[in-house]
Amino acid sequence: MNISILRGRLTADAEIRVKPEENQTETARFSLAVPDINRSDENGKHPVDFIKIVAFNSLARNIGKYTKKGSEITVVGRIHTYSYKNKDDKTVYMTEIIADRIEFISGCVSGADIADTPDEVPANDAPIN
Repeated sequence: MNISILRGRLTADAEIRVKPEENQTETARFSLAVPDINRSDENGKHPVDFIKIVAFNSLARNIGKYTKKGSEITVVGRIHTYSYKNKDDKTVYMTEIIADRIEFISGCVSGADIADTPDEVPANDAPIN
C-alpha cells in the first residue's frame, strides 16, 4: 500500500502549468515544509523536511486558486519515484508525492468563491504513470 499523509506549509506559490499536448492537463507543482515532530534540537525547534508535491487537474486549479506561500495544507497522496538524465548525462533520481486529496487548513486565500469548493477535493482525474 502506497499512502502518504503530510501536513505543512507551502514554501512558495505553486507553479501551475497547462499541457496542451496532454489534453489540457493542468499541473501544480509545489514544495511543502513539513516539521518532524519526533525530533527537536537543543532549543526545542523541530527540523523541517521539504517534500515535492504534484497535483493534477481540479486539484491543481484549487491549489492555484486558494493557496499561496505559507498556506498550511494537508496532502494525502502516493509516493512516486522516477529518474532522468540531466544535461551532463548523469542520472538524477527524484521522489515526489502525487496528491490524491488536499485539505486547506490556514493561510489560504479566502473569498466568496471558496464556499463553493469543499475543503477536501478528490483527484480522481490524476493521470496514472
